Amino acid sequence: NQHSFIIPLILAEESKELCVYELKGGNFFRDKCMSQGILPGHNIILVKKCIKGPYIINVRNTNIILSQNIVRKILVTNNDL
Repeated sequence: NQHSFIIPLILAEESKELCVYELKGGNFFRDKCMSQGILPGHNIILVKKCIKGPYIINVRNTNIILSQNIVRKILVTNNDL
């Protein structure tokens, strides 16, 4: 049996479809994420990760650039189960 692991988006692999599990931040952070379509239970794809730069995710066929501080607060699960 495979198990679903909950990890911060910053640790996820590129090009994988992921499911948003939880947004770990205050109301402003959660509202900002939700306004961009980053919602618990919804799928995203980590398009590009940078060691010292922003991350690019795809939400509903739209690429969104996020800072490393933001991707640390988005918890995801792997959708390959």
